[in-house]
Amino acid sequence: FYGSDTRPVDPADLVAVFLRGGEPAASAAEALVSLGELGAGAIVAQLPGPLNFDRNAMRGPIPPLAEHGPLLGLLVRMGSLTAPALLRRLNDSALDVRYYATLAAGEIAAPELVRGLGQRLFDPDGGVRQVAALALSRFPRSPELDTLYESLRGELPGPDALRQRFAAEAAGALVDVLALPRLIELCKHFDSTVASSAQRAL
Repeated sequence: FYGSDTRPVDPADLVAVFLRGGEPAASAAEALVSLGELGAGAIVAQLPGPLNFDRNAMRGPIPPLAEHGPLLGLLVRMGSLTAPALLRRLNDSALDVRYYATLAAGEIAAPELVRGLGQRLFDPDGGVRQVAALALSRFPRSPELDTLYESLRGELPGPDALRQRFAAEAAGALVDVLALPRLIELCKHFDSTVASSAQRAL
């Protein structure tokens, strides 16, 4: 993929060619893969791309990322090369971007994504919180993950009731046994939503 003056085509143009489909799409995909982090950044910049179905209509287990759309499938091919760009988009103002960046981070499972995913455990959207917990459950044990678990336990005593509720949700989803004593205490919380979250987590 070179222009008429032999300079490399912009990675964003390659993404556009890929998304148009047809015969050139395969060559564009290979060119993006060959660009490494530069290609990965161009892919992540266009998240989520065309989608195969409405995530809000899904029932049952969340399908693998590659089944959600062509650009997301290409992202899976890039693997950990996408981690730096994904980290920047985990806090995006657009809900669908946060959702799919979070879902992708779970498939990539690079240690540098742990802290960003931890922030998404407190996302205003329940779907994002769900996939953040799912993502983190796939990570191998690491110092980064241990630090995150400790910070979640630190949220359980309060004083912010909303963060207590979300931390309780996360502790349950991540099966954090060390959080049990604090979850038991939260079952007596004056805020019924916090108490319910703690009960479900237990």
